[in-house]
Amino acid sequence: QLRGALKNQTNFMNVMLSGMTGAMNSDAMRKQQEAAQKAMRPGSIAGMALGVAPAMPQISGEEMQRGMQQAMTDPWVRGIEAARALEKIGDPNAAARFYVHCLGFLPEDWVPEACLQGILALGPDRAATLFEWMLADADSIVAGPMEMAGGMPSLDPKENARKPKKGEPAAGTVQIRNAALAGLGVLVGGHTLSPERSEAALTRLLGYAQGKEKEPYSRGVAAGLGRSLERRAIEPLRRLAKAQQDADTRQAALRALAVGFADEAAKKQLHGELDASDPEDQLRAAQALYEIGDPAAFDWAVEVITARRSTDTKRADIRALVVRDLVELGGEKSRAALSRALSEGPGNDWLIAWTRVALLELGDTSQLPAVEAALTKNDWNLDHRGFRSIWRAIKPFLIAAASLALTAGLAAPTVVQQVRQAVSLVGNFATGERSRYLAKVDARQGVTAQLRWQAASAIAAAHPANAERLLEQLLDDDAPPVRMSAALAIAELGAREAKGGLLRAMRLDYGAEGGIDRSPEIRAALLRAAWIRDSGAAETREMARLAAADTDGAVRFIGLAMLQPR
Repeated sequence: QLRGALKNQTNFMNVMLSGMTGAMNSDAMRKQQEAAQKAMRPGSIAGMALGVAPAMPQISGEEMQRGMQQAMTDPWVRGIEAARALEKIGDPNAAARFYVHCLGFLPEDWVPEACLQGILALGPDRAATLFEWMLADADSIVAGPMEMAGGMPSLDPKENARKPKKGEPAAGTVQIRNAALAGLGVLVGGHTLSPERSEAALTRLLGYAQGKEKEPYSRGVAAGLGRSLERRAIEPLRRLAKAQQDADTRQAALRALAVGFADEAAKKQLHGELDASDPEDQLRAAQALYEIGDPAAFDWAVEVITARRSTDTKRADIRALVVRDLVELGGEKSRAALSRALSEGPGNDWLIAWTRVALLELGDTSQLPAVEAALTKNDWNLDHRGFRSIWRAIKPFLIAAASLALTAGLAAPTVVQQVRQAVSLVGNFATGERSRYLAKVDARQGVTAQLRWQAASAIAAAHPANAERLLEQLLDDDAPPVRMSAALAIAELGAREAKGGLLRAMRLDYGAEGGIDRSPEIRAALLRAAWIRDSGAAETREMARLAAADTDGAVRFIGLAMLQPR
């Protein structure tokens, strides 16, 4: 029964139909439908005949797009968790099929690395076989199901606006092949394959590094060659680093050369791009330089964070993202740069609080009183152009999940890693809900929620004595993504430390998308995390008893199983 339920949740057509239904039932679509029905009432029709039109709701195109995108995304998030479970109970083929379809049909930033990590977890030989098939058959993998689904459009409005050139591969085909190339590089660099198979994988990578017909896959080639750590990758990477028309490929190649091979010419080019006219080019150059500890990048970060915004500037504001990049990077250099920026004074009071949250997350507990005070503030002073736009205009710094394979191999995960995997669904839901929430609220509501959900992560990382109390306060927040983030942080604190926090989090409503309630899956994830931490804790047992009486069958099954004598 369990295998059947999991397969149903990872079945391509079921996922697609669920997403399409959710998109039609999204908040924005429902408002439009209600307005249309109201306009067709007799009184409204009579009014229109007299030239008096009923008031229609103001729904932005961005809100409509985000609502539909999240409705299409949620079923795939659920499917990723189901695929992991299928692999654990001995059905790696079903899990692999889902990961490949996900790569072919979901253009979210987190998808390639999430699916790549799932494929690598199947074991090196299985993963290599799958990657080879993905390279060979990516076109047919995408074409068949696309015809069955009626030709699903891209969820990226930029992709929809751009007309594909004749003979150009579909976006899903490109994403599948790029992921396969990056994955082969991970396997080569991790020394997890036999010498013969590793050599064959490297040969495949090098083959994709040349030829005009292979240009759509240059970004995957750059990522794979960089992760391979093979000296033969240097010259192809240098050629890719000259791809002036493709910033993604150029930056991936430069990062691979600088980080993987300490290439001086690449470092010099990255230094030059810190002064590029495009803020995204600056940001990505700095991200590569951070990883090699280059002092120039940290000086650049301080200068950006403390810059004052002109009232007439049209350039994207990347200050908050630079702060977050330093947190993601971690380490003493990041902490020192943020401390310098704070002492010099960021441009507004919200950015000061944002920097304090970052320092707390990096272990500076002296920031806790100021952060705690900031959690009650709503009237932030903002610069011209607001703040929300940067989160969709600029790509954040994402440390590749698959790179774990290079450092940890395929060893058994630690308890902390198991807990994080158990609650990864909550994190994915929260990420999607954040974007959807920001598309609906004004700037001050947006920055208030952003500060609070990031503070939840910082409190979980810093583990102050009053962590549970602060996170429980955030569980009461009006914004769904803040509640999700607080629940996630409480789970990461651990079953014993969180005490009543996890019990409260189990009882909360985490909202729905397209008529599908997210709460049961979040409750199940919290319960698994508590069980992994300490199955014998009184709080964990109480959570299991709550789950055993849950209205959702799957949550009830987990609770009853946990309560069985061991």
